[in-house]
Amino acid sequence: MAAELTSYPRDLDDHVRLYGMRADEFQYSNEICPTCDNRIDSLGWCGHGNIGGD
Repeated sequence: MAAELTSYPRDLDDHVRLYGMRADEFQYSNEICPTCDNRIDSLGWCGHGNIGGD
């Protein structure tokens, strides 16, 4: 796991507010989006902003 940031509180982190975790905490599956060729993350999102390549 990545080193904890001590200078930026979790409650002020926009990524935590939007997705419930910091960007370095996301897990990625081995699935690849057929549209943008990026990995799909633990919430089902890919690099072009759609869920599962829709």
